[in-house]
Amino acid sequence: MTPDVRLLRSVVAELFQSERSASRHPAIEAERAGDTPPALPMQLVAAHAIRALSELQVLSDARQLNVGAGTRAVGRGLSAFRNQFADLGMRREQSYRMTLVGIRHGIDAVRLLREIALERADTELASWTDLWLEERLQLIARAEGQLNWFARFPEEALAPIRQSIVARGARSLMGIFGKADRAVSRAQPKRA
Repeated sequence: MTPDVRLLRSVVAELFQSERSASRHPAIEAERAGDTPPALPMQLVAAHAIRALSELQVLSDARQLNVGAGTRAVGRGLSAFRNQFADLGMRREQSYRMTLVGIRHGIDAVRLLREIALERADTELASWTDLWLEERLQLIARAEGQLNWFARFPEEALAPIRQSIVARGARSLMGIFGKADRAVSRAQPKRA
């Protein structure tokens, strides 16, 4: 396999993972947001990612890229980790912002994919990346625009996303670590 094909395959595999995540996490975030303005942009991102996954599969198959099951397994593992552990101590606004970070991950992968497509004179793939970027950037801007909702409703923003005893314990533990970190920082001499 030539280096350009290996790079193309690698970037497409990364994009598959990113889009699988973008189809799941924003949907979870929308569910958490309930009947509040931050929900709709997340629903739209998830819908775009689901459509993009289908289109990416067709493009990948046409180029015989055969993105493997191992990549999918790693992606599922990362998503499960976030859902089971990382989310335990998060507040609603933190979870929303972390979901935005995940959504943004695909942008650079698609930009690189576009450059690879142009280098290979693959106009179909380049056109797809252009359309993807146009739509996703608009959707991300809409989602980012909802950050002001959290500022207007700080009580909602500070609400934990999980209420279980395990989640409360995780938040307490994170609070202890945070206090210890601040104490160590204050005790360290200031650098000139």
